[in-house]
Amino acid sequence: MASSGADALTFTDMREYARVPYEGDVYGAAYGIDGGEAAEDPLLGPRGRRARTVGGTGGGHEEGADDGEDGGETWRWIWRSIFKRGNDVESARVNHHFTPQERAKLSNVESIDYLAPNSATYRKWLARQPHRRSWDRWVMMGSIGVATGLVAHLLYVVISFFAGFKYGVTRWLLGNTNVVVAWLFNVTVSVGLVAASSAAVIGWAPQAQGSGVPEVMAYLNGCMLPKAGVPRGIFNIATLAVKFVSCGLVVASGLPVGPEGPLIHIGAAIGAALSQGHSTTLG
Repeated sequence: MASSGADALTFTDMREYARVPYEGDVYGAAYGIDGGEAAEDPLLGPRGRRARTVGGTGGGHEEGADDGEDGGETWRWIWRSIFKRGNDVESARVNHHFTPQERAKLSNVESIDYLAPNSATYRKWLARQPHRRSWDRWVMMGSIGVATGLVAHLLYVVISFFAGFKYGVTRWLLGNTNVVVAWLFNVTVSVGLVAASSAAVIGWAPQAQGSGVPEVMAYLNGCMLPKAGVPRGIFNIATLAVKFVSCGLVVASGLPVGPEGPLIHIGAAIGAALSQGHSTTLG
């Protein structure tokens, strides 16, 4: 089966050929050779091009080569079929080329560079700035903290109101009627609160679903992730309002959830609104 002489294919050749699969011009660029008709594979010798065509990525036989002429070509095709690799595992010698599908997926994500400039010109400009600029930052951070605290207290009031109403009426029903009526009232109110919370999220701001913590972490790491078809709606005032209402209702319903995660998202939305000084939702 194996060919003789200079065209003999050793085990080392087959292993190296499988480790660095041929991918057209990319393969030639990796070895510094031209990808044209006259190019010779540095591993397979003068018959390399025909072997690649016969045992290509699709397994076709475009040139109509005689498989019985050289058994080494068959072994190359078998070896490459066994060690065929996907896009997630590639050779270190070959640069990855993104497919149109991968590029379309990447276009949905914005990346933000948070690296502060550190040039000599910037340091000179910064030294000439008045100290008021530093105080502005402290005032803004203090304002965001106070506003977030007030919203958190208001959220606590909303949760206490609905939860107090539900459990207060339930206790009264337990003392004046029977357990079945009290249970039915409690379950009905809980389901109603969850339904109202879900309707608010689905109908007005789908980007308010979940805790919002992953979106905040992604943004702080430099990525704006679009959600529910709203590229920049994660921190707008509509998301803030729906997040506040839905969180208050679902926590008061008695589900095993808490306001801690949503409060992080609410605080981020408040910080975005105060730091920018305007709302894109309200114009």
